[in-house]
Amino acid sequence: MNNEFMLNLHKRLCEKTYGTPPKNLSETTANAYLKTLVILNGKLPFKNLTFLKNTEEIMKKLAEYAESTQKTLLASITSVLSLEKDKSGYKKTYKFYYDKMMEKSQTAKVEGGSVETNEKQTENWLTWEDVLKKLSDLKTETEAIG
Repeated sequence: MNNEFMLNLHKRLCEKTYGTPPKNLSETTANAYLKTLVILNGKLPFKNLTFLKNTEEIMKKLAEYAESTQKTLLASITSVLSLEKDKSGYKKTYKFYYDKMMEKSQTAKVEGGSVETNEKQTENWLTWEDVLKKLSDLKTETEAIG
């Protein structure tokens, strides 16, 4: 964390009183949320969350990512903003990102199994047969060792 605001935000995310019902985020998850916000803030530390009010700019940045990643990033934003959602200055902002996150979630559910893969995913794709073969090979290796 680069400043007092970010340290305090991290602490609040990790407290058991966070969320409804109360959550207890791990250090790793809280760090990931803050890292996401730093990236969305032009890779700069932040002293408040007002940059998230520029929803148009943030959505442009999110558009650079795959749909599933966008949903995850929106969840990070929503989780952090939930700490401030009852403050008048953040109600609209929280609702905007929450609605976008839910929209992405619904789209994923409706599309179900029809997942499109990008070029990199296609190159790295393993068939189920390949997975079973690898499992068998590893099992043989471990039995030989053991």
